[in-house]
Amino acid sequence: MTDKEIQHTILQHAYDHQHEHVLRLVEVAKIETLKNVEETRLRHNLIYLQKEGLIEHNDDAYTILRLSNDGINLVDHKERFDAEFPIKTNVPEETKKMILSVEGLLLGKYDSVLEQFQKGIKFLYHNTTPDALNSVKETVGAVEGLAKILLKQPSSTLGDLAKPLASNYMNHPAMEKIIHGIYGVASDVPGARHGAHRQTDFGFSDAEFILNVSASIILYLMKGK
Repeated sequence: MTDKEIQHTILQHAYDHQHEHVLRLVEVAKIETLKNVEETRLRHNLIYLQKEGLIEHNDDAYTILRLSNDGINLVDHKERFDAEFPIKTNVPEETKKMILSVEGLLLGKYDSVLEQFQKGIKFLYHNTTPDALNSVKETVGAVEGLAKILLKQPSSTLGDLAKPLASNYMNHPAMEKIIHGIYGVASDVPGARHGAHRQTDFGFSDAEFILNVSASIILYLMKGK
């Protein structure tokens, strides 16, 4: 873990439990994601957060009495909090294998589709803060791009292409619903394909699911053509 990730975890934990009890260094060390972090490193990060005015303590053991008002305000504003204390997410091994397979099949044949698919991966896994909405936009867009090429219909949407895609490239008509499913998500979630006009709870795990489904569809279409 980076120091910023440790600091993010400490602040979030203190925020979540601020009305329950005083948080001490020994309790910080018991936080699941920090169990393998050395005590001296935890102490170093607590000192940093105190110097930044985000937490308050009253002794050398770094008992956190509470988050400061600045600390509470920071965690309250998730976008700013994630930007100042970013957490990078590793690509799960199974997803990594699928991504490599997709890249291998698309490279040199459908480079525009590959480029869009890789953008979706970067938005989710390589940004300082994961961007779920843009990831969905790009990964579903990659499926749409491939469908347009395969069906020679460059002006159609994935929703329009779902039926002919299923008829020509899929072995069961009900599989059309999978195409409609990812297109429906990308079309409905604010900010994914259209402007964000309303709040959404759509997050990292949702975007990761769509990425994996989109990758599976691309693999299926490429192997069956």
